[in-house]
Amino acid sequence: EDEKEDTENNSESEFDDESTNDDQEDGGKDGNEQDMDQNANEENEEIPHWNETTWKHILDNYVPGQKVKVGKNETFLFRRSYMPKARELIGEIREGGQLVVDLVNRTDHFFWFVEQTPLCSLLRSMAVIDTIPSAAHVSMPKRPLLNITLCWDCLQKKFSLGEGNWITAFYTTRIAAAAARVDVQIQCNDGRDSQMDMLLPWFETYQPAPTEENPWPFHGQLPTEFEACSDYYEPVRLDLMIDEIRNDMRKMGVTMFGSRENKSHPSVPLDQPPLVPDIEIEDVVIHLRCGDVLGGRRRTDYGMMKFSEYKKWISKDARTVGIVTQPFEKERNRSLDYGKVDDCRAVTYKLVDYLQDFLPSAKISIHNSVNESLPMTFARLIMADQSFTTLSSFGIFPVIGGFGKGYFQKGNGGVNPFSKYLPEIYPGELIMMDAPVKTAAELMDMDLQSILDWFVEEDS
Repeated sequence: EDEKEDTENNSESEFDDESTNDDQEDGGKDGNEQDMDQNANEENEEIPHWNETTWKHILDNYVPGQKVKVGKNETFLFRRSYMPKARELIGEIREGGQLVVDLVNRTDHFFWFVEQTPLCSLLRSMAVIDTIPSAAHVSMPKRPLLNITLCWDCLQKKFSLGEGNWITAFYTTRIAAAAARVDVQIQCNDGRDSQMDMLLPWFETYQPAPTEENPWPFHGQLPTEFEACSDYYEPVRLDLMIDEIRNDMRKMGVTMFGSRENKSHPSVPLDQPPLVPDIEIEDVVIHLRCGDVLGGRRRTDYGMMKFSEYKKWISKDARTVGIVTQPFEKERNRSLDYGKVDDCRAVTYKLVDYLQDFLPSAKISIHNSVNESLPMTFARLIMADQSFTTLSSFGIFPVIGGFGKGYFQKGNGGVNPFSKYLPEIYPGELIMMDAPVKTAAELMDMDLQSILDWFVEEDS
């Protein structure tokens, strides 16, 4: 669930809900070819380019459904090996002169696929500004709307990106759109049907553009262009969305498991039945990422920490502890994880024994059965009094957005770099751990027994 797999071989920028590789091999046109044909046909029409002169003319001579060309034909050079092209998009002028640009099942404006450059280029064109943010915004009767519609099931089948990375991309999109003062809507066409099994439908949203009177209605200060639109993850200030993250997480947790004492959400009635009833809310929940870390990749930007770190923070009064981790059945794991299923099981049971010695009266449970969905995993972390995660783009969001205290490892340039700002925002609630860590690359060179011995070593 955690980190993205290589996307060089999956660099398609858009796709059709019903298309498959077999369809394309049999001679059918893929989404890119269809889109280019559509653009070619539209270029033959007299469609004006969207700019300040055009929108003023359209406003004075409003024609419902007027089409406009938005953006430029550009080729961007990225850090990765492929170079997606950002073609002109066709927008539509709707009631009141609002420009609406629809992105349907496209990934060519999402972080991790093409970084932030194409998205911010589009937003600048929509807002008719040269920089994000801008010192002088064009005065429009309605702010432009970037309307993103995705098929979550299609995304999962076509791309290997982990759900934590998708969630990151949604929040980086929201930051950039807000800084550009563009409305953004993220929605799915299969969301309600997928909410029990998938995380992404929980992040549907309509985020109105900030106003001139209140240009940054979120945490902190209005980000710079570098902080909103950088193609590198480290400068992007995802921490500025912390209150939106907390709102989204808590709404999800309460909807899944029901309101509890001091754990409720203003948009969820206290007496609303939970989607999953009769779930015990545990005092402590630990997200243990182990499969790919134990040998899936030779990476140095994530790893595992010693078990002694949990003893530093877990309350000695804890009565229940839950551990959420990958399934122990190979067929239920992604390719990066199933090769180390047996090792992950051994590590998990070692942690159970370690915690049981520390909390002899506590009930300690492992949650990774076939009935345990990803939304349930998130809800367990969100609703706990103490929740823990390691270096993981999957675990970070429920941990920092939950009702209790959230504990996370210090991030780096590749994984959760924004986390270093969080303890200052919510001191005493969001705690950054600085534990001894073995990286994935180091663990690949160790045998299982040496790994288990290292986990339980006490700090010198």
